Order: sequence, then C-alpha cells, then structure tokens
Amino acid sequence: CPHHEGAHIRHDELILEIVDPVSGAPLPPGNWGEIVLTTLHREAMPLLRYRTGDCGRLLTQPCACGSVLPRLDRVAGRVCLLEETPNIYQLEDLLSGIDSVLDFTARRISGGVDIRLLTLHPTAVEAVRRELARLFPDHEMSVHASDSLTVSLGKRKIL
Repeated sequence: CPHHEGAHIRHDELILEIVDPVSGAPLPPGNWGEIVLTTLHREAMPLLRYRTGDCGRLLTQPCACGSVLPRLDRVAGRVCLLEETPNIYQLEDLLSGIDSVLDFTARRISGGVDIRLLTLHPTAVEAVRRELARLFPDHEMSVHASDSLTVSLGKRKIL
C-alpha cells in the first residue's frame, strides 16, 4: 500500500489472528497480542495456527488508500515483551494518545516504571499520572517532566 498504514491481508492466501500469548484466545481488533498464521494454499507444508512469537495487532478502520479490509499494524517486537506489566505497547498507546505529550522515555524501577515526558504543557504530567494510576494501580509509576530527551532511533523499550 502506498500509504504505509499497515499490511493489507490477502484473505485468499492466509488467515491471520491476534491471540492472547498465554491462553491462545483470540483478541479483538486493536489489541496487541501474538500473531498466528494459517496458510490456505500451501500443499506440501501448510501452516496451521502457526504461532510466530511476534507481537502485532489488527487495524480495522479504513485505510487511506480506500481499502476497508483489516490490516496488520507494524510488528512491534517479540511476545516476551508483553509479559511485563505495564508493557511498552500499553505505554505507547496511552502516551501517544495525549496531544500535549511530544515524546517519552521509560525505565524499569523496583515495582514499576519511571517515565520522563517531553510535553507542550506542564499539566500533561498530572494527567498522565492520573491515567497510569487508574490503569496500573498495583505498580509504582514515577512521572516527571523533562526539558529534553535523548531519543534513539529504532524500537522503544522499557530499560
């Protein structure tokens, strides 16, 4: 797709599912989980519910190219990264949804996560604190404003 908004799935070639990595239960579109493939036309060596170990999600909103078929979002890494709570995908979804948050870094601390935010408005820090406390009440979430962040190219991860 020239719009690069995920990979269009060729439904005549394969069945793609996103499942909970622990239970194997299918997850609704938009949720991160393990990518599972079933090939439909391979005869010599078909894949039947092949668990890839990769983390992804299905996008169901129409693509900018006009297609209304579901697409696979970017492969975000290995499933083992999902086992940590909170995981980087949950933080990315939450923080990227707040307009005044420009960027963030996160690192593990004993019992939780330390987050540094680059924001347009100082009020964003308190809003993030409240939302994290609601979503992860059993984890210590230290949130601070930062004047600048050292951002590496590549995948984000909790250090």
